[in-house]
Amino acid sequence: MNPFNPCIVVNNLNFGYEKDKILLKNLSFNVLEGESVGIIGQNGAGKSTLLKLLVGLESGFSGEISINKIPLKKENLAIILQKIGYVFQESNHQLFMPNVYDDIAFAPRNYQLPEVDTLVCNALEKIGILHLKDRQTYGLSGGEKKLVCIASALSMNPDILLLDEPSITLDAKNRRNLIKVLNNLPQNKLITSHDLDFLLETCSTIIMLYKGEIVAKGKCKEVLTNKELLEQYNLELPLSYQGR
Repeated sequence: MNPFNPCIVVNNLNFGYEKDKILLKNLSFNVLEGESVGIIGQNGAGKSTLLKLLVGLESGFSGEISINKIPLKKENLAIILQKIGYVFQESNHQLFMPNVYDDIAFAPRNYQLPEVDTLVCNALEKIGILHLKDRQTYGLSGGEKKLVCIASALSMNPDILLLDEPSITLDAKNRRNLIKVLNNLPQNKLITSHDLDFLLETCSTIIMLYKGEIVAKGKCKEVLTNKELLEQYNLELPLSYQGR
């Protein structure tokens, strides 16, 4: 692992669903190998849209995106999707097969990879949920569904994980378990979240968006404990730092 080698490069990225309504404006940043990056901002700042662009779920942008030095273009998308795992904000939007095993096996089967069973079991073991392998997805708890979604994203052995609000709706026990799971994974991670305490425990770097622009980027603790900066962009200190 080279800590100075960028695995994601975004240069002058602009995007809007309508031509006269630009949602993301002139975004430029690198994610270095080994970094876990938290993306914060108000609702509507463009956090989820940015993740969707990075994984090719949205197109029609201007500027440049490259993943492991591969330009994000239609002809390269199949290769890039093997390098990035994406975890949806809403687990029920990601889980679509009747049981856990088939859901995690879907991507390796689609890419006709060898030893699908090994890939599935390895992904489940990394997350610590091998016991859920034969369960029906509809019968899982919210925390279990989130972990299965992460296992699905890991099934292709990606270099990068994109997670959209992963701690949303989780109770305290499942949230704590998710923090432990993420911190044990070697992949680069980009995590959007309003849960700033969660990001304090899982990320090394923070990017702050405001109205589609990057207004701050820096070390996680330095950004998330800067009360004046956060309040300037209508955010609050993490709960663990309030009242200090």
